Amino acid sequence: MKSLLPLLILIISFDVSSAYRPTVEHWSQGYSGALVLDEMFPVFISNESNASGSNPDQFQQPLVIKGLQVEKVIDGDTVYGLLGDKTYKIRLAEIDAPERDQPFGRQSKIFLRKLLVDGEFDAHISSEDQYGRYIARLYSNGIDINRKMVSEGMAWVYDYYVIDKTFYLNQEDAQKLKKGIWSKRYPAPPWEWRKARRR
Repeated sequence: MKSLLPLLILIISFDVSSAYRPTVEHWSQGYSGALVLDEMFPVFISNESNASGSNPDQFQQPLVIKGLQVEKVIDGDTVYGLLGDKTYKIRLAEIDAPERDQPFGRQSKIFLRKLLVDGEFDAHISSEDQYGRYIARLYSNGIDINRKMVSEGMAWVYDYYVIDKTFYLNQEDAQKLKKGIWSKRYPAPPWEWRKARRR
């Protein structure tokens, strides 16, 4: 009996310290309807003693909506997607495209429309902004749309909100090759452009 005691302690400690967090695949397999933002993944905290001091956002999983139909491209970082009878107003995460009245604003919008030419895309939603838009990474035909906008010089990395720092590598390549916005000598970031317009 004494020889089994360490094994029992190990099994019990593993069971208590482990927590199950469902993945996107688990969710999609068990849910056949349209996913909405209110139906976020449950948060499981692995250690009760750390719960009060933890930031709950770090445990959230992205909400994935597949098969959105392109309803309208507003500009280089905003698109409306349709699923059933619901319209999703989506702001592309981590990037900032030129404003429509800014140099390359029109080109950026046209380029995004071309990336979504097949009319269907998937959205990995991380949050919702103050304007009621869903913040998301978009994918279509295996292409990371947000990253493609940056790598082709059609958008800036949004310094204030970027999480995936590898976007800067794509931006540096676009700068070196003078693509899109980087063909100008001193392109003004959209956040500076908006600030100047408000004065």
